[in-house]
Order: sequence, then C-alpha cells, then structure tokens
Amino acid sequence: MCGKTFQVSTADAVYLDLCVNGRNCECLLDTGSDVTLIPAKYVQNMKVKNTSHALKAANGTEIAVTGEVCLPFTLGKYEGVIKDLVTEHVAGIILGIGWLVEHCAVWKFSRSRVKIGGMYHKLKLI
Repeated sequence: MCGKTFQVSTADAVYLDLCVNGRNCECLLDTGSDVTLIPAKYVQNMKVKNTSHALKAANGTEIAVTGEVCLPFTLGKYEGVIKDLVTEHVAGIILGIGWLVEHCAVWKFSRSRVKIGGMYHKLKLI
C-alpha cells in the first residue's frame, strides 16, 4: 500500500440506520450494486412476487433470488419504499444504486453523512 499505514476514517462509514417494515436495520449503501438486495428474513409473512431476474456476484457466481418485494421504511420523518430482490444469500439489506438515486440527494463522503428527505443523516461503520 505504498508504504502508508492503513487507517479507517469516518469517510469509510457506509451504513444507514433505517426502520424497515417496523424493524430497525443497519443498511449498507452500495454504489457498486446494480440492485437492492433484501434478506429473506425481512419478508416473512409478506407477499413476494415471482421474478425471472438473474443475479450474479462480482466474481460471476450466480445468486439465487426468491422474488421481488416492496418494503416500507422510515428515516426520521421521511417515509419511502425499498423495492427490489429478495435472497437468502445476504445477511443485511444492501441498498443499491437505484435506491440511492431515488432517495439520496447528497452523499458527503468526507463528513460521513447523506441527505435524504431534506435532512442530513449520519452514516456509521459496522
């Protein structure tokens, strides 16, 4: 690494606390993900729509998809919907670029915060 010591900075914080379907969740903001991924554990007792969407990991491995779903979320007074793919193969919600474009007006990387619904919200490390 060019002789530099690796240090974690606040700019590395990429998790956002959301209340998803009444449940507090630490969601990963992932600009490199084309889709939003929702773990199956978050959609128990919900209608999951069938999908033919094929999903591949960055290394080319196929990821099995259960279906598509819409989940309500809140962030302070802001309300929205997370809609995309359900899978058994992720541990937490991954908010992809589509979600970010729809909901996130500004991402201040150096200050570790995002502007959603007209207000800034602090991101955190996990």
